[in-house]
Amino acid sequence: FYVTRDDGQTWQNVTPADLPPGGRVQNIDASPHSASKAYFAVYRYLLGDYQPYIYKTEDYGKSWQRLTDGKNGIAMDDPVHVVREDPAVPGLLFAGTDHGVYVSYNDGKTWESLQQNLPVTPITDLKIHKGDLVLSTMGRGFWILDDMRFIRQGSSSVATKLYKPQDAYRMRYFARGGDIPVEYKQNGVIIDYVIGDTSSAQVLLEIRKGTEVVKSWKLKPEKAAKESKGYNLPIRPAYTTGHHRFLWNMQPDKASRGALVPPGAYTIELKKGDDRFTEDFYINLDPRVEASGVTEADLVEQYRLYQEISQLQQKANDLKARIEAEKKAIDPNALKGKKRLEAELKVDKLNLAIKELVTEEGRYMTPMLLDQIRYLASMISSADQRPGRDAYERLDQLFQWLSEVEHALD
Repeated sequence: FYVTRDDGQTWQNVTPADLPPGGRVQNIDASPHSASKAYFAVYRYLLGDYQPYIYKTEDYGKSWQRLTDGKNGIAMDDPVHVVREDPAVPGLLFAGTDHGVYVSYNDGKTWESLQQNLPVTPITDLKIHKGDLVLSTMGRGFWILDDMRFIRQGSSSVATKLYKPQDAYRMRYFARGGDIPVEYKQNGVIIDYVIGDTSSAQVLLEIRKGTEVVKSWKLKPEKAAKESKGYNLPIRPAYTTGHHRFLWNMQPDKASRGALVPPGAYTIELKKGDDRFTEDFYINLDPRVEASGVTEADLVEQYRLYQEISQLQQKANDLKARIEAEKKAIDPNALKGKKRLEAELKVDKLNLAIKELVTEEGRYMTPMLLDQIRYLASMISSADQRPGRDAYERLDQLFQWLSEVEHALD
């Protein structure tokens, strides 16, 4: 090993004294964080030496430290092909060996396997590119570990943790069926977290905008195996020990298809027993929508109107449930005389109210109140635009309709 500090005019031999001769220098990785720091990997497999050789210098090669002693994570019979430092996080190292890939969170003091679903195969080179870890292998193709935020934010030790989500764009597109091709980023906010153990009866995940909870998930161990699948990522979090990743599709609780929360700042919180973890992220306006003249304020107003419609829908559903419960509690046949007549009149009144709320079965039936509310919610949330005046007028009419149904029951 040689080092030059005058643009190649002179070179100084800085080979580590304890490095056996004759090996092949696989790579030298100059640290992107310190000019005096570098790493290298040497391969001696062809000489019958299967040991891993990774070295580090922090003083231009005046002294070297071997980072692989066979006891700190990489086995003594696992030769190393490549070592590189993350350009974003000092001391976060990745190493490719004859049997897989490893990560060090402490500048090579210890190593941990990062194998996951990677086949056992020599890793010939690796690169960190745009937040992804890209690997080349000997005969098993190229592999990518996408979105390394959860690695960059801490150790992989199994302790409950919430990672900071990457800011997202509020976009709309839908697949006709099957998986979305991987080159199309799935809509939503990718959320990573670790569950240290499942001793708590429940884990609560909440997403808030200000003080308002817009989305929440209650996770229980017995439901962990039933996580819902999206196109390429799960769309519901799981509650099992270890690391999890899922996608929040930016829809609020009890949302109709197409309804998205507005752009802006959000907070996610993970609650497990007495532990609380919070992280902030931002949902950005789709630049194509912005270019068409729509502003964040327009979409905030659209969401506010959608919430009003949702409240009306909930109120109508509650009324429907109350009517059905009252009907179930009345049995005119068990009564006689005046009481029976009063019960029959009550049932008739309840049936008339249900007909106002629920569309009758059949072809081309007139949509009644609940369907009319659903239609308005769908129309409001199906496109990114400020609601027109007719949407507000229609909502007022539907509120009046529900009020008339309620008064008819008095």
